[in-house]
Amino acid sequence: KADPFVAGNMAMLEATEREGMVYGTGWDATGIWNYFASFYGHAWLWQGRGDKAAQSLYAYANHAAPMLVWREEQSLKGAPYKKVGDMPHNWASAEFIRLVIHMLALDRGSELHLLEGLPVEWTKPGMVTSLDNVVTTCGKLTMELRIASDGRKARLKVKPLAGDSCSRVVVHLGNWASPAPRATLVLDPKEGTDRTIIPSPHSNSAVAASLSPGPLQAADNIQRSTPIIRSQWSTGPGIRLRPRNRSSVLSRKFTSPFPQSL
Repeated sequence: KADPFVAGNMAMLEATEREGMVYGTGWDATGIWNYFASFYGHAWLWQGRGDKAAQSLYAYANHAAPMLVWREEQSLKGAPYKKVGDMPHNWASAEFIRLVIHMLALDRGSELHLLEGLPVEWTKPGMVTSLDNVVTTCGKLTMELRIASDGRKARLKVKPLAGDSCSRVVVHLGNWASPAPRATLVLDPKEGTDRTIIPSPHSNSAVAASLSPGPLQAADNIQRSTPIIRSQWSTGPGIRLRPRNRSSVLSRKFTSPFPQSL
């Protein structure tokens, strides 16, 4: 994060943003290489900027075709039509899923970081975000974040991880549960958790977390995140992002403001 070369490179890319996307990085110097948004979002995630990763995911989604697939490269809104690359470009679809998963679960060395890029729109009343048996370097991860119907609290479940490769699980509370952008909750990977998190009001007060009954580790530290999304979406056995209310379907949430170059 402190590397001036990396910081300068990210600043340079950010300065080119058009329609929320990095501009002119592909074969078409006057267009958008759609799935570069995943590389860009991952870079921000590694920099500790979950908010920028989420913004990149939204811009990425907003450049999808109506069938939720992507052309490899496309023109800007209002620019002369120019098509470049495959359509649909399945690599782009894979990168979209990869970015979503890593925003929710990212391994940093021997640590597994959860919800570091959680979009705040995914924390509306009645929403559920879950990962089911997703493979990580720390073992298969199953977790669920369920927001109460009144939006006043959330229930977080994380199953214990098998193996000895994970030193700790770090849950990022960011601005969805704490006004402190670097607030975290530290869990023992061998024990997991099933607890209720009561989001703090928008003030300088620390996050209030109350434990559910059971052999849970209470380690409520302060450390990071910021976000954006919602969804009714299944991509198979590994990832399931779904709201309580079917009116919040992913395809609807990701309605694109930009015309598609198809």
